[in-house]
Amino acid sequence: MINQIKLERLRQSQNLIDKEDYRMEETRTIIVDKYDYKLMLNALNEFRNAKLQQNIDTEIIDKLIINLLNAPKNKKTLSLSKNIRGKYTVEAR
Repeated sequence: MINQIKLERLRQSQNLIDKEDYRMEETRTIIVDKYDYKLMLNALNEFRNAKLQQNIDTEIIDKLIINLLNAPKNKKTLSLSKNIRGKYTVEAR
């Protein structure tokens, strides 16, 4: 009986922790070039494969890979101005 009460209290405290983590979630945005992007994908995939070999659940890693694959692109081009030598402008597409 005492063990059941302790187990129930542990479950309740875990639920509170989960709710607090959800409320305090923050997002971060980073800017990477295509080489860094591919490096991150490759590293996450290797990490996922290592965890699969150890028979560890990879659901969180899978979600992160999917988020990385679905991240929006902000393409910018660098064009040289013909009128002013040595000057350039950044244009968003």
